[in-house]
Amino acid sequence: MDTAGWSSEANATYYDTLLEIWALEAYIETLEIELPSLIEKERNRLRQGLNAEDEQALHYTEIAEFQLDDGITTRLITGSTLIATWATFESGVQRAARNLEQPKDKFLDTSVKLFARLGIQHPKEIEDFYAIRNTLVHANGRVEDIGLDIPDEDQRQKKRLKIEQLANSRTGMKISHDGYLVVSIEFVRATFRFIEPLLMDLATRTDKELTRKTV
Repeated sequence: MDTAGWSSEANATYYDTLLEIWALEAYIETLEIELPSLIEKERNRLRQGLNAEDEQALHYTEIAEFQLDDGITTRLITGSTLIATWATFESGVQRAARNLEQPKDKFLDTSVKLFARLGIQHPKEIEDFYAIRNTLVHANGRVEDIGLDIPDEDQRQKKRLKIEQLANSRTGMKISHDGYLVVSIEFVRATFRFIEPLLMDLATRTDKELTRKTV
């Protein structure tokens, strides 16, 4: 951003959005650093005091280690971080819409209209991101529980199929053997890199629009 003539009043949308982006990135960086050591500590804990002759205990330990390595054990950590990433995106869009007095609407409709108003292409990936977020929030990541509040079975199946297709086509995202959506910290980081420039561009254009209105 060109800081010439910058002020906290004229660039308030940008500043508030930047603070949220910084906080989110710091959180993601912390997880990137700490998650491998947490996994290793858990692996060591699983093996502590294990009797090599206890075949049943060995079997259960191997299952637990597989789930740990497969991301099933840590899926709630990465999933909650992806939800926080969506929350940052939604907050930035809602802030810009409020500052520009954009008429209230369903969130995705607000986002599409706001981007169009400011001359920004609204990526299709936002709808995919929203579907993933909803799966984690409303179904706890369990694919067969997607859309349980929807009476129409065809609509429920359509939503489930969309998540299955996304999981099969996106790096760092999968459906576990027991039917849960699992996202990796790498997928979270990639999603952050995707929304960061979008939000900062949106905030910059919002402040420019507000400045034009006041001149």
